[in-house]
Amino acid sequence: MEGAEEIMEKHEIAKVEKDTIVREEQSEKVYITIRESVIAAQKQVQVAVNSAMVIAYWQIGEQIYLACGTNERARYGKQLLQYISEKMTEEFGRGFDVTNLRRMRQFYLCFPKRGSLRRELSWTQYRLLMKVTDEIRTHDSRIANALFY
Repeated sequence: MEGAEEIMEKHEIAKVEKDTIVREEQSEKVYITIRESVIAAQKQVQVAVNSAMVIAYWQIGEQIYLACGTNERARYGKQLLQYISEKMTEEFGRGFDVTNLRRMRQFYLCFPKRGSLRRELSWTQYRLLMKVTDEIRTHDSRIANALFY
């Protein structure tokens, strides 16, 4: 038969083990809450950065349009786009080739009111919208040509 001290010691050990399990569960809950906060903050940062880049691309498109007007492919327009591309790529790296600069100009032309831009949409999504818009214009043009010419 166990003595009173042994029973007390086993009871104390069981209590410590139970407290340890409770603390571990509480620690896991705290960790999960903190983790969720970090993930939410990362998403907010991603949305903010994306939104800022979309606005920057719109502004770049506006500046190119104001400088070239509708004559982007004219000699000055080609030279300007090449010059801007070289300088921007040198300073900021990829993403500013002539093709992307033309896309930025197209972006400005498709969405001439800056207030119409939505934070929720990424640059990739806007590029898809511009592509769809171009395809609709091409399709409408073909229909009009077939009907009237």
